[in-house]
Amino acid sequence: MKKLLMMIGAAAVALSAAAQDGWPKVIFPGEYPDPSIIRDGRDFYLTYSSLYSRPGLIIWHSRDLINWNPVASAAKNMPGAIWAPEIAKIGDGYSIYFPQNDNIRNGKGWSIYRVTAPSMMGPWSEPAVIAENVGIDPGVAVDDDGTPILWLHHGKAARLSPDGATTVEPVTGGHYQGWKYPECWRPGTKNTSMESPKLFKRGGWWYLVSAQGGTGGPWSAHHACVARSKTPLGPWENSPYNPLIHTWSEKEEWHCTGHATLFDDAQGGWWAVYHGYRNGFRTLGRSILLAPIAWTDDGWPVLDRSGRESLPQDGTAFVGGNYDDDFKGDTLSLHWLTFDERSCGKASVGGGALRISATGGDAFSGTVLLFKPSAKSYAAAVVAEPGAGTQAGLVLFYDRKNLVGATTDGRDFFVCYPDGFVRREPNTLGKSVCFRIVNDSNSLSLYASGKNGKIIKLMDNVDVSAMYPGGGRCKDFLSLQIGLVAAGDGSAAFRSFRYRVQNADKHKTK
Repeated sequence: MKKLLMMIGAAAVALSAAAQDGWPKVIFPGEYPDPSIIRDGRDFYLTYSSLYSRPGLIIWHSRDLINWNPVASAAKNMPGAIWAPEIAKIGDGYSIYFPQNDNIRNGKGWSIYRVTAPSMMGPWSEPAVIAENVGIDPGVAVDDDGTPILWLHHGKAARLSPDGATTVEPVTGGHYQGWKYPECWRPGTKNTSMESPKLFKRGGWWYLVSAQGGTGGPWSAHHACVARSKTPLGPWENSPYNPLIHTWSEKEEWHCTGHATLFDDAQGGWWAVYHGYRNGFRTLGRSILLAPIAWTDDGWPVLDRSGRESLPQDGTAFVGGNYDDDFKGDTLSLHWLTFDERSCGKASVGGGALRISATGGDAFSGTVLLFKPSAKSYAAAVVAEPGAGTQAGLVLFYDRKNLVGATTDGRDFFVCYPDGFVRREPNTLGKSVCFRIVNDSNSLSLYASGKNGKIIKLMDNVDVSAMYPGGGRCKDFLSLQIGLVAAGDGSAAFRSFRYRVQNADKHKTK
């Protein structure tokens, strides 16, 4: 077992922010879609779509836009998926707005919820509905008189109460018609609806940055465009420099780029954060990218092509680098997320072990704890110890119908393939097993070892490249994540988790 853990360490190449060349820079590699960011003095805070994962609305903090640390969760137990949030400062407090589909619970469609806190560090309130059956992708602008205005997709908007807690007028559409892309574009999609409205004010103008083309379509479809107005409700004129962000060539490193937020730093510079799929690796989900913004003489934002110098870097907390967890504290790290409500509240740490209460009967229906991979090639290892009547293991998990990896109950291995086939073979290693997954550019190999140092290869070069939305079997906007699984009637212990990026140059951007 020690031999296998040493192998993962020896194969690693250290990753640092300094390894990135040019712009955009990938600051959150992996599944971090629909970013929203706010600057509070010298401090930046960022969150993104939690989807089905809990705790939800993880808040990250940075002072240099490169090094980030998770500092809080603003929605720990909210049922359902959390999509496309918006951070806003209203008065002396902070709010995060987000949509949820309430159709299943009460037949009211997409509603907008809000959580509040006295600081971005919390404590955060329980979610409360501010508008029912109105739409998705909230954006919030605070007018000069202090009135918050809620924006939604399709150019819909409404004024809010002074504290931002409720709408004071009906949500109506037609406030913005979007930007019509040129006829010569062939994005391969009819989805031209306006999404992710993000507003800010500069130099007497209100600017509206929005997305069009759909995030999950062909590589060229998604884009971000800009409009401006003298009021936060229009009328709007579109930028002659649109689109602000777009994938122009299939050879580019980042596809389906869009959902942008523009903001300034404490030194007067301007930036954009937005998301995109890594070319050929939609299995990783939508990463967050950072690019500098310049302003034209006629007052429009454009991507800065002047070769602006890199941001300050100290290399202390680069998102997506190597990660170890020996579970020695009494609180589970915010790097670990459950997949759905079935897995909430099932994990605890202490004494150098993570203990997961099992559910279901196999890896597909069991309790799942997820960790986001960040690179094209990586390795992960963990020691799994199933209790009586329990399976424990390590998988790459997309959803409950699509996973690949293996579990053991101490007697047998249950090896799961992407097509749903499960192979059963005897476990000759004992109850405590170190599983090791190596994902080499969407080719997966799986190993197991016991305390005697014996290593068994359970999988060899299994293709996982189609495990993404649109890849065949997989639905929804999810990604392939590392999962610790406990299934059955008892519980399982996990120790010595190791994650290693393979080949640092995989994170370079063009």
